[in-house]
Amino acid sequence: MSRRTDLYALMESLPGNDPAWNLLDAFDAVTNGMENPEAMKKAEKLSSPELEPWKFLVKAIAFLYGGKAEQCRKAAEAMPGDSPPGKLKPVFRAWLIRRQGGTGTDQALFETLTGCCNPVMELYRRLIIEPHPLCLTAEQAEEALRQGMEEQFSGLAGRVLLALKEQSPFLALRYGVYCLNLVNDSGCEGSGFFPLTRKCLGEADAFCALGLALAGRDNEAAAAALGNALKNAFPAGTGEKAFLDGTNAGALERLAKLFGSSGGRRRGRRKIERLQPDLFPAVSTGEEEEPGANREKITAAVRAYLCEKDAALLETVLRVPLSFEELARELPPAVRYLGPGIWIKAIKDASGPV
Repeated sequence: MSRRTDLYALMESLPGNDPAWNLLDAFDAVTNGMENPEAMKKAEKLSSPELEPWKFLVKAIAFLYGGKAEQCRKAAEAMPGDSPPGKLKPVFRAWLIRRQGGTGTDQALFETLTGCCNPVMELYRRLIIEPHPLCLTAEQAEEALRQGMEEQFSGLAGRVLLALKEQSPFLALRYGVYCLNLVNDSGCEGSGFFPLTRKCLGEADAFCALGLALAGRDNEAAAAALGNALKNAFPAGTGEKAFLDGTNAGALERLAKLFGSSGGRRRGRRKIERLQPDLFPAVSTGEEEEPGANREKITAAVRAYLCEKDAALLETVLRVPLSFEELARELPPAVRYLGPGIWIKAIKDASGPV
């Protein structure tokens, strides 16, 4: 019976009042994106050896959809490799590699998946949503801005900001900086976007994004914006998701001082009337120095005058993303609910004849 590859068939051999049916209820729930804590709790108490691999599979799937990487890793690795659910170990390993990201992700994914049978590779392909759904929304926002539809841009970009904040306040901050630069470069008035940023990110992170967007364009204003950010930082224990907290406030305070000592505005080409803080004001005429060059000087100063830990953080936040896709690569993979039948089919096809 331990070779049975279909959890439903295994359950059908048991009486209708057998507690093991709770495992099937839990499996159905997690694969459909629903919650059944009572079934999960009762399934956890099952002691039958033949059900152990299926219990770990249910846990691994639940942790995967819940974004709990370490718990997912432990549950997946606990499935015996020669058990039917154990055939799906590469799916969880690939998800963990994709979630961790970083250098070498593509190669690691290739090595993990090329050793799999086709049913397992197909399950992974169906599970992961590529490109990330937020990429489409961000692309639509940028197209709206290119067409001069500022209200639509703000609405779409605001949705992305809120979604990113739930996943990673750090990525939300960087997207805020990216959008502020888009607004400036578009030549639009952009009067409504900074208030929206404050609403989405909170006062502290919004002013932090503003200060980072001003870096290399108006360092004096950048210092003032970071000062506002530090004044509005959430106190510890509020539970509010934010980038600016006690762990990095010191680094940003030192960056603000660096901005304050590096001079004021750059020479520029234009001046835009705005109803929000003057993001990128132009001043006296003369030979223009591009913001990118100024940012390089600021980054060099950060490396020279700040400790290694602070410098590493600030170099990252000072680097304006070239596109939203750059940020999307750092997001946890988006996954879809497949339902129990697809998971069972993958196990049966991967296990072969019994």
